[in-house]
Amino acid sequence: MKSLKTACEVFFWVDSTIVLYWLPSCPSRWKTFVANRVSTIQSTTGSCSWQHVLGESNPADLISRGVNPADIVNLEFWWIGPQWLSVSSYHWPRTVLPACDLSTMPESKGNVAMMSVAVAEPSLSARLFSRYSSFTKLRRSIAYWMRYLRSLRAAVQKTKPEPFESLSTPDLRDADLALCRIAQREMFSKELSKIRRNVISFQHR
Repeated sequence: MKSLKTACEVFFWVDSTIVLYWLPSCPSRWKTFVANRVSTIQSTTGSCSWQHVLGESNPADLISRGVNPADIVNLEFWWIGPQWLSVSSYHWPRTVLPACDLSTMPESKGNVAMMSVAVAEPSLSARLFSRYSSFTKLRRSIAYWMRYLRSLRAAVQKTKPEPFESLSTPDLRDADLALCRIAQREMFSKELSKIRRNVISFQHR
């Protein structure tokens, strides 16, 4: 094909309908033997047209029909093919392939079963408790964070910020309550949701 100097329309013929199902498909969907050959044919023939030819019209079948190789050179059919090939392509036999599930073909890799595993995100309390080696360090860290948030709120509201000093007993108690609320929201989320719905329902009555 590469040696052709004149641009022309090229047709290929094959007497196997299953090959016509293979060729337009992605090579990776077929088993290795077929995939390699489909890939080679696709890269070699490009967008050329592939058509089906009946065995009786296929010169390549002469040997399988018992014709003596020595006699082939004298057969017109071997050199020019079927008679309809010498007329306009408009009169050639038309190839219409019925719909087919390619995954059911013998050379198909078939459907690959896929399994997805959902990995649960660690809860907030789990991340907090795993981050600190002791509850004392955790509660003091939470207390400082709460103080920092209060100072940010004071800056936004333009109010007097808290004086910077050591953590007090109320600070640590607030941290304990905050940790309890986090644990309650995670361990009793359904119960809390029902309580909130009841409160909202009661407020609207």
